Amino acid sequence: MAKAQIIPPSMDLRRRAVNSKKGFSINPQPEELKKIEKAVHQSGDKFIASVAAALRSLRSALADAEQDPSRWESLMVDIRRHAFDIKGLGGTFDYPLLTEIARSLHAVAGRIGDANPKQMAIIRCHIDALYVVLAQRIQGSGGKIEQELLEAFRLAIAKNW
Repeated sequence: MAKAQIIPPSMDLRRRAVNSKKGFSINPQPEELKKIEKAVHQSGDKFIASVAAALRSLRSALADAEQDPSRWESLMVDIRRHAFDIKGLGGTFDYPLLTEIARSLHAVAGRIGDANPKQMAIIRCHIDALYVVLAQRIQGSGGKIEQELLEAFRLAIAKNW
């Protein structure tokens, strides 16, 4: 079996990876670390705002689809798109619970053709749960209640699909 070899990056590659004129050095100083932390924090606020806007949009589209079943297919496309985005970025901003709920919602939206009232209620509960995690800013994996909620989603999906 061949051994892996670690090849150090060339100086040219290092210069490209770290912009020494406008960016940060490879070994950032404390003041540079503060700037980086501030940028990440500001990005987190933008993430929360964008997820909240997506959830508002989904709630509105869900209400429309309940009144007009012809909108159901486009709603499922929107749910899959938003759930995919949320599950992909949740962990980046220390919201793994948001990621897990969005993963479940994404899977559900991928299975549905025409939804019955129970399936629509499960989708609504997923969206509401995402709202709660976001509104309460529940970072990390949550506690016992949150884990029970995830298990309840798993059981509801298994029973209704």
